[in-house]
Amino acid sequence: MSVPGVEPGVYPGHSSVVDVMPTVMELFGKTPPGWVDGRSLLPAMRDLSTTGREYTISTIPFANPGDRVRSVDNVLRTLSTGLVTTVTAGEWALLYSVDPGKSELYHLPDDPQQGSNVIGENAETARELHGLLVKFMRETNVEDGLVQPRLELRL
Repeated sequence: MSVPGVEPGVYPGHSSVVDVMPTVMELFGKTPPGWVDGRSLLPAMRDLSTTGREYTISTIPFANPGDRVRSVDNVLRTLSTGLVTTVTAGEWALLYSVDPGKSELYHLPDDPQQGSNVIGENAETARELHGLLVKFMRETNVEDGLVQPRLELRL
């Protein structure tokens, strides 16, 4: 990211799309509302040694198979399968699905294009990242009906 008054650089830490709004607000001298989950990236842009998030979650709104949702084009559809949620931490990315056998794990330094699923050889790492997803859902008060189906990593 490049902003006026800050030397351009590459930030090695994790950040999330929820951090964009607080960053823009800080640039304009405003304080984000208290309900905002994100945090400004300006401290990290000013000091690249600033640590980022321990992990990030990337997903469209949580929903279960059978739920009716509006995503992408705002047309109401019934989900026939689980949606994929990505958990990224350290060198790993877990693509989590509630559907048994559909989750995938990638070691990003060795496979940045995520072409070789290594979940079979790294089940414990997948379980650790899955635990971060459950932690995130609980900390952000996701409703129990959406958390319960995601409590288990079905390899």
